[in-house]
Amino acid sequence: LTDSSGRSVSFRNCYVIMTSNIRAGYASDSSIGFVRENSDDEQKSIRKELSRHFRPEFINRIDEIIPFASVGINSMTQIAEKKLNELAVRLSSLGYRLESEDNVARFLAKKAESERFGVRNLIRIINKDVEGPISDILSESEASAEITIILGICDGTITVEAKQKAVTK
Repeated sequence: LTDSSGRSVSFRNCYVIMTSNIRAGYASDSSIGFVRENSDDEQKSIRKELSRHFRPEFINRIDEIIPFASVGINSMTQIAEKKLNELAVRLSSLGYRLESEDNVARFLAKKAESERFGVRNLIRIINKDVEGPISDILSESEASAEITIILGICDGTITVEAKQKAVTK
């Protein structure tokens, strides 16, 4: 293998890992991660799907195909909870509090799942629907105020409200 500077390197002891979203629509909610135990029928189905997208010469050069189970709603909810907790920690370090109703993480997960783009979409939704409105609230608030930000759901959308308590000196 030759890099862009013309240097040759040995490619003898390398693994090449390729990913694809070809079977993204065949998700199961039971687990996420690499699935080593799959039936002959499933392997045939995977190869058939790959043959629709790639030439046989390419597929025959692949030593092993390991399916990856996509993220289901339960895992997506856990990820949303983790991201909201991380946001709460960031806000806390700035002197703000974040509270959210119990169903906010699940709502975010369902919204991300409905658009079928996985975890990346969940992160985008949190950025747009949660962090953006929080930034707006904080930029408009008084610097000397204690602010608690409350996340909720109303009429199928995320609500972001601030309760502001003036700090007396």
